[in-house]
Amino acid sequence: MTEIINCLRCGYGEAKKAAKFYAATFLGSHVDRVNNAASDYHGGKDGDELTVEFTVL
Repeated sequence: MTEIINCLRCGYGEAKKAAKFYAATFLGSHVDRVNNAASDYHGGKDGDELTVEFTVL
């Protein structure tokens, strides 16, 4: 099986929603990790969703 590594860019706050969509669409797929901001930063705040890692099978 060929491995595909991709990167999706989503609008603010949409990454987890998109990852959940792909995980629900492709059997055996799943959301691996949601990385949140540890503190306030320029343009955002503590707890904001920064990246989401997911596996599509």
